[in-house]
Amino acid sequence: MRRPSPDYRLEAFHAIESIDDEGFLFNWSKTNPLAPLNKVFQPANEQELRSIVLGGYETVRVGSTLSFEPVHSVHGEAGPAALIDLRSWTGQVAVGEGFVTYKAATAVEQLYADLIEMDRMLPACPGVIGIQTLAGALGTGTHGQGLRQSSLGDAALSMKVMLADGQIQLVERDDPRFGAFMLSMGCLGSSWR
Repeated sequence: MRRPSPDYRLEAFHAIESIDDEGFLFNWSKTNPLAPLNKVFQPANEQELRSIVLGGYETVRVGSTLSFEPVHSVHGEAGPAALIDLRSWTGQVAVGEGFVTYKAATAVEQLYADLIEMDRMLPACPGVIGIQTLAGALGTGTHGQGLRQSSLGDAALSMKVMLADGQIQLVERDDPRFGAFMLSMGCLGSSWR
């Protein structure tokens, strides 16, 4: 049996034999620790999110247990670190002519169920992982299953994001930064429209 290298904390998967299951948040398959629970924060609103972002942490990451571990994990960080879990940021915010606005952690399957109920649809067929969050789907370029299908991001009109200084901005499709925020692999966002 091969032993993990001394730098195993930097590898995609960690040695988990000595990790207390009760004291850690793991990825979806329970093979990789993402963070000790005392470094996991679940903000209920923008003010709580801002206080975490501005809380003096050397590392701040956001995601869910489905996120790609090397980008999302704060396990093994030497300095103060925070893992932001937006699981309570779900649901529809607004409906208008030609748009529907959702909070970041709303599941993709909920979006499609709502659209079907409203007799609407996106130009992209859904990906195969319905429990993926909208922010996660947008941030990773999730797409449908056909060659002529667009990504979910192609249907996005705007997004509300929190910058590293705690400032909240609405970034619209014509903003030159839109693409960078859209395929961000960890951008902090509170809603998608």
